[in-house]
Amino acid sequence: MVVVSAYRKMRVPIALRKLAVVIAALFLSVACRQQEVDYQAADVRLAQAVRAQLDATADTKGAASRVVVEAKDGTVTLTGSVDTPQDKALVEQTVAEHKGVTSVVNQVTVNMPVLPVPDEPFEEQAVRREANSNGERIGLSSEDARIYHAIRRHLVKHETTPKRAIFVDVEDGDVTLRGTIFTGAARDDAVASAKKVEGVKAVRDLLVINTQLP
Repeated sequence: MVVVSAYRKMRVPIALRKLAVVIAALFLSVACRQQEVDYQAADVRLAQAVRAQLDATADTKGAASRVVVEAKDGTVTLTGSVDTPQDKALVEQTVAEHKGVTSVVNQVTVNMPVLPVPDEPFEEQAVRREANSNGERIGLSSEDARIYHAIRRHLVKHETTPKRAIFVDVEDGDVTLRGTIFTGAARDDAVASAKKVEGVKAVRDLLVINTQLP
């Protein structure tokens, strides 16, 4: 009887220890799940903040309209589509500069093909004289003259982007569009045409819309 009584006394602490282990495991499981929920909430907030920045930034507001943003532990993955390679690069740069983003996986596809700069012979000095006579600026390189020439060719193909309503400046591949245009569609067409030209690094839109124009 003495042996049995002692054995029973030993069983109580063992049971308590097992119960304590079970309780600790439950608490740990709950804590891990809560931490996972917190991480997921942080990912959602980051993705929403990045989306809001893209929509609020003038240069990416329209370009990123079809871009999907997802976040995971500070890494932002971009999917969807844009119209030009310049838009894709600009969206990635804007996201990379956002606070809390540690890396960007850019899986965005480009819809519109790049339009090559005309490779047929052209009179560079004549092109420069044309630009100069219209108050437009072309950089020192022949590539800038070719880009200017290509943009001019593409602009005159669109009725919504009359050639002389828009002034084109090109410097080291950076294009500035100036002038007064008739509609928002005309401005969008002009900017899209300029962005699609091979060799163009960026397009600065200084076009003004005046709906009162004929």
